[in-house]
Amino acid sequence: TVTSTTINVLYLDNVGIQVQWTGAPTGVITVQASVDGTTFYALTFNPVLDQPAGTASGYLISLNQLPYKYFKVVYTKTSGTGTLNAWCAIKEV
Repeated sequence: TVTSTTINVLYLDNVGIQVQWTGAPTGVITVQASVDGTTFYALTFNPVLDQPAGTASGYLISLNQLPYKYFKVVYTKTSGTGTLNAWCAIKEV
């Protein structure tokens, strides 16, 4: 399991995350959020996020008006190899 740095977004309005992977990883990507910075829970998305399933790919995630103080991205590997990167851009309205 690989976990990003915890990012404080208090007083910020919009978060954009770009997730991209190469190679043939298989696993689960979650975006987790927290109010206290200690206990994190996975956010749910509709439609659900695509998951690495053995081929290179990527996507963008929009967190508009995120009502939590902290967030992080977590990747849990189940098999395969590759490189996974996640970048974020944060904006204040």
